Amino acid sequence: MKVVFLFGFLGAGKTTLLRRILNAPAPDGALAVIVNEFGDVGIDGALLEDIAETTVELPSGCVCCTLQGPLVEALEDLQDYAQVIVEASGVAQPDELVAALGKESSWLTLAPLVTVVDAARFTRLHSSLGLFYGEQVTAADIVVVNKTDLATPEQLAATLATVASLNSEATVIPAEHGDIDGTPLFEGTSRKSGGGGSHIHTDAITLTCDKAIDSETLRQTFATLRCPLWRAKGFMEVDGVPSLIQYVPDALEITPAAGPHRHLVLIGPDLDPDALAAHFVFADRADSA
Repeated sequence: MKVVFLFGFLGAGKTTLLRRILNAPAPDGALAVIVNEFGDVGIDGALLEDIAETTVELPSGCVCCTLQGPLVEALEDLQDYAQVIVEASGVAQPDELVAALGKESSWLTLAPLVTVVDAARFTRLHSSLGLFYGEQVTAADIVVVNKTDLATPEQLAATLATVASLNSEATVIPAEHGDIDGTPLFEGTSRKSGGGGSHIHTDAITLTCDKAIDSETLRQTFATLRCPLWRAKGFMEVDGVPSLIQYVPDALEITPAAGPHRHLVLIGPDLDPDALAAHFVFADRADSA
């Protein structure tokens, strides 16, 4: 079994890239997907279930700390598959996972580690999150510089320069909308051996959103947040239409989509469920993971 780990900070475009890979001609042998999400409600798994032959969700935790055991168990259950892609949570650290899975080397092979970064936001996030954010790039064998179409020439140049300074050995692949040739992801093995790394423990708050809302109110709700929210994603009714909500700081996307539930998952450090429930007035309740 060959295991491809897909890393990248919240909102970098991991799920979009994964959908592109799954929609492309399959590599030799059967392919399964493991999705690690924060929160009690799976969002990314719902976005993949229509195209992935087998999807296993590991919710409510991070694979590089609390879920190492369940991850190994999930991989053991998938040993009949030739390839498995693991979409790690946006705050997972590669070194911790490589070290943990190195003990299982008798029955799995680590493919090149892949990290996805947002071309427009990378340098700003690296400045604010420092070592933690940089380690996802430092540990990678392949760095996909995604959303190049949304970056200015100056932002793209700064991102490429920072990536090169952090990891001069990585293969760098520019991309728009996660559209890449997935073949290199399955070729060869990772050169990483694992080791220590910093880790930011992150909260996830799940809002139940049975009430409909208009798009302007939703945009104003996010624009007036007074807490460090890194990511929000989920399904709810907006302007009378079932929609997929995708939020990162300074950007909110509302896309018509029929989701399996009406929940919004908020991710960030030290989140206050009561304060968020009061701010998101359209939510019926807030539950912490």
